[in-house]
Amino acid sequence: MSKTTSLIIGILLAVISCGILIYAFETDRSFAQIIITFGILFLPIAFISSIDGKIAVFLLSSILIVGGYICYKQAWYDTGFGVALALFLGGATYILKVSKAETFSASDYKQEQKNKRNAR
Repeated sequence: MSKTTSLIIGILLAVISCGILIYAFETDRSFAQIIITFGILFLPIAFISSIDGKIAVFLLSSILIVGGYICYKQAWYDTGFGVALALFLGGATYILKVSKAETFSASDYKQEQKNKRNAR
């Protein structure tokens, strides 16, 4: 991705995120609910590809369903703004930045360096 495209995407993310927060502030929404919801949901959304296994998916889904039900029954509707921010920023992080990387192996590195020394 070119630098110009990255800058434009960053600016758009900032404008939309700040727009959501400004709207929430202007309509007297609970920032505590927004921040808590965002904090709980951001990492699972950003690293959704790292969640392996049926048990992890079951637990995450169950927590989201029960949490959504509790928020609805308690009339904590301001959590929707936190969900929107987490989906928006976590989704952008997942799509644009989080990628699988090869893990560093100390033994492979030592062997590679040894081979380089022996090749001299």
